Amino acid sequence: MSYELVADGDLPARAGSALALAVEPLGEGEELTLGGVAESGWHQLVYVLDGELELGGATLSAGMAFLHDRETPTTVRATTPARLAVFGAGPECDEHALLGERVASARLDLGNAASATGRRSFQIMLGPENGCARATMFVGVVPPGAAPWHFHQYDEIVYLLDGAASYHQAGGVQSMAAGSAVRIPPRTVHINENVSGADMRVLGVFTPAGSPAAAYLATDPR
Repeated sequence: MSYELVADGDLPARAGSALALAVEPLGEGEELTLGGVAESGWHQLVYVLDGELELGGATLSAGMAFLHDRETPTTVRATTPARLAVFGAGPECDEHALLGERVASARLDLGNAASATGRRSFQIMLGPENGCARATMFVGVVPPGAAPWHFHQYDEIVYLLDGAASYHQAGGVQSMAAGSAVRIPPRTVHINENVSGADMRVLGVFTPAGSPAAAYLATDPR
């Protein structure tokens, strides 16, 4: 299965990948139901891109994430215009042993970011560390330039939060702007180059869960 890149951030489920992504815009007062018949068996890792919403009496704002992994549907309500990145992790995902207690939500705070390939840094938002077994969600900070050619053992979807990138793979190069997303199958040799003049941020989800720093160097596949 080859990579898949879209400009609008929506990557539906497909054969050979246990991951999906839908970007959901909500007007003030609008509601979104998570779970239910259509998503039966799927876990949903949700990141608030913009705005504020209510979930179970709590207020969630931009830069926060939460997990919906129950069969019982849950409704979220936007209290301001909002956008959500809703990642799905299907039942065929391998489940990692939980390493920490489940949290109701997680907040982005890159002050304690960990290091990854090519001077990159990241914060894990959801994963086995806080009660999410099927996948890991992270926000990564990518400085200008490119990391070496590399691949991962996991299946991944990366959404570009801001900045501009060039995605390099065996078939050539494609441009990515904010709001673009790319599905990167396991062992796909690639580079996601920051072509803007400042740090850019990416939002990623991958399965099996683990560390975003787990990368393997490779030779140029072209």
